[in-house]
Amino acid sequence: MAASGILNLIIQSYDEKDTARRDELDICLKMNLENPYVKTIYDLTESQASSFSAELTGNPKYKKVLWNKRLTYQDALGFANSTPSEYFVILNTDIALDKDSRWNNA
Repeated sequence: MAASGILNLIIQSYDEKDTARRDELDICLKMNLENPYVKTIYDLTESQASSFSAELTGNPKYKKVLWNKRLTYQDALGFANSTPSEYFVILNTDIALDKDSRWNNA
């Protein structure tokens, strides 16, 4: 059976100046966008500036939400609770979920 997108990720990007670190963040976002279990990635960003490449932010799974401040757990949980029938994961921007794990059985 093919995997279907069931997980919504909440991340917060920022304007990373270090090129190597920016590349690392892009790799993680790319892996999460390619994960068949991921439905949507909500980037509750502090500012309009983002270090992610336009190729990645143009993906239909990626949704940028201008948050205007540093994200707290309370903020993330409030955002997730606005859609109670969905599954949400609060994730650091430098973490990629394993696409081979069976997230639909978790």
